[in-house]
Amino acid sequence: MIKMYCIGRLVKEWDLKMSKAGKQFGLNTLAVDDGYGKNKKTHYINLVFFGKPIEFTGKGDLVYVELSPDVNAYVNKKGEAKGNINGFVKEFKILQSKKNKKTNENSSDDFDDPFSDLDSELNDENPFGDVK
Repeated sequence: MIKMYCIGRLVKEWDLKMSKAGKQFGLNTLAVDDGYGKNKKTHYINLVFFGKPIEFTGKGDLVYVELSPDVNAYVNKKGEAKGNINGFVKEFKILQSKKNKKTNENSSDDFDDPFSDLDSELNDENPFGDVK
């Protein structure tokens, strides 16, 4: 089995479908940047995913995916050789969500700060000792 590991951004919202067996799956495209400066390229990988995390992600989210790639090579109507990568997602992790980022920025009053009472517990001494 061939595995591919990628970090990239989702290009669109998930296109949810139902298989003939009644199993829900999603289709999306992952944009993965490669290289720097003038040599920078963006590769687009078509994703097929069975599972729950797709409900919590959407366009612009930064994600990590582990997938089994399948390359589709073809010749277009102009006679040019083309190809694309399709990936069946095995592992999926959300690294940065555009939705959650906006939500956190807009709801700062509702945020429970776990360190809010830390100042009352610490006195003026440096807990790490003298640092020179």
